Amino acid sequence: MKLRDTRASSAGVETGARRVGARLLALSSLLILSLPLTAQVGKPGTTTVVPDQFLRRWDPLTIFFAVPTGPAAGGPEDAPARYVKLDPEQAGAFTWLDARTLQFRPAEPWPPLSGVALQVEGKSFHLVTLMAAPTASQPANGAEGLPPLEAIALTFPEPIASEALARALTIEHRPLPGLAGDDTRRLSRQDYEVKSVERASPGDAASYVLRLRQPIPLGRKVFVRFALRLGDDGGAVSELTFATAEPFRAVRFGCRRTQLPVVASGARYPSEQALACEESDPAIVVEFNAPLEALAEAGAIAGRNFVRVTPAVANFAFTIAGKRLEARGDFARETAYRVTLAPSALRDQRGRALDLSAANELTLSFARPTPFLHWGAASGVVER
Repeated sequence: MKLRDTRASSAGVETGARRVGARLLALSSLLILSLPLTAQVGKPGTTTVVPDQFLRRWDPLTIFFAVPTGPAAGGPEDAPARYVKLDPEQAGAFTWLDARTLQFRPAEPWPPLSGVALQVEGKSFHLVTLMAAPTASQPANGAEGLPPLEAIALTFPEPIASEALARALTIEHRPLPGLAGDDTRRLSRQDYEVKSVERASPGDAASYVLRLRQPIPLGRKVFVRFALRLGDDGGAVSELTFATAEPFRAVRFGCRRTQLPVVASGARYPSEQALACEESDPAIVVEFNAPLEALAEAGAIAGRNFVRVTPAVANFAFTIAGKRLEARGDFARETAYRVTLAPSALRDQRGRALDLSAANELTLSFARPTPFLHWGAASGVVER
């Protein structure tokens, strides 16, 4: 049974070796199966290079010559320029694995987001070096509730040329789900600058700061995408996402039992949509998405500027209960009031200003209390 398994494995490796993507697997199989390397990789009469498209940080370059070129026993190559030329030059060592196989192992990682050209026997081979995805970021991937975003910090396992990094990344942001608008904005290269952070030692990770010329405002979902190789068709992409906090907004207004939505860009509800409000303890109610700061004297003025009622109401005053603002006064019953929410200086407990760029208006009225007969005794006599 062991003999059959070994032969099946050998046949599988020989079949896979015909594909360029499996050539490195054939190299590792050499150590296990002790098969001739020329039987594993390369077509007779053809000089090939592995890998043939992309280079990761420490990938070796392996050249398979069409005919025996080096020493049969292998060994170091002290004059590799006779056989191959690297552009740009890279520190490292050339070694013959056998008479047809010359391998280069870099002494330093391949510089990411760059290109490498080889000249072998008059043929040119071009490869692209890959960038590793960032290992950390600030804000962290998936973070939410952030203040307006002025900078993004990124950490990579190896240094990257700032200009190459700028070409490899895209930054865009769009409104948070549930917020009005569909204005997706993609930042251009002029909208930010890439600053590298000095490393304490050459072995440290490399950090960069993207300084935005205009902060990303509240209420935005941010996407930072990295092409892991230049000229990529979109297949090898890494992505970070985070979101700024939802802006401080009024979400509904009206009376306690019936309310209408507040639109940050303004809304005017016609009188035909007038709200019939509760009979007892009449009040105009505004619901917010965050608790309001306490209404000091300046806050009371801001409240009066925010909630405006026509016709005027005597003894008009405000109270706050968490995310709710209530306005009470001497409302006349069965009278149509036009209520306007206007942009004002109201703030929430975190100090965020109210996000309201235009007025919202609606009509409401308070019904008269329903009359009823109250019996003063359990029994009695009624006479005509």
